Amino acid sequence: MKRAIWLLLFWALRPAMVPAADLYRLTSDNTRISFAVRTLGLTWVSARFNELSGELVPARRAQPSRVDVTIRTASLTCASPRWNARLLSPVWFDAQQYPQIAYHSERIRFDGEGGGTVTGRLTLHGQTHAFEMTVNRWDCANRPGTGDTCSFDAEGRIRRSDFGLPHGILEGGDEVLIDIRGDAIRAAT
Repeated sequence: MKRAIWLLLFWALRPAMVPAADLYRLTSDNTRISFAVRTLGLTWVSARFNELSGELVPARRAQPSRVDVTIRTASLTCASPRWNARLLSPVWFDAQQYPQIAYHSERIRFDGEGGGTVTGRLTLHGQTHAFEMTVNRWDCANRPGTGDTCSFDAEGRIRRSDFGLPHGILEGGDEVLIDIRGDAIRAAT
């Protein structure tokens, strides 16, 4: 009798059960986020963040896609020691006061040809604004030796002034080019 009740309960609740999401992890080991800004109107300064974590859920089985990433601001590195210190200072990222940068997607559209657009909210320097990335390459596959991965390349642009960051001849230009590339690894279930 107890067994029949449990079976009946299971079958009654089964239609309400939702399949688990296809969750992929983004880590510093498999994802690179870098940026470049023009200084003095002539040269480019580029840097990258070495510590990040995040999750990616690609559109499968009618589930909404999403991307959530958190970056440790102080993990920024630049080839120039002078610029490295300046980028971490209050003039730029103010890593001490704002230890994290976060991105949360609101909509992901794929074009069917390996590209697409990701629209979301970027929180930087204590301010949150819309940020759109163009996905240039998107490829999910089960590869020998790496398992189930989604490889991607994306880029976007922001204006420093939108986030309350000063810009000018000595601080660097207002427009920042952001480059994101890597492999998201499927999480174990």
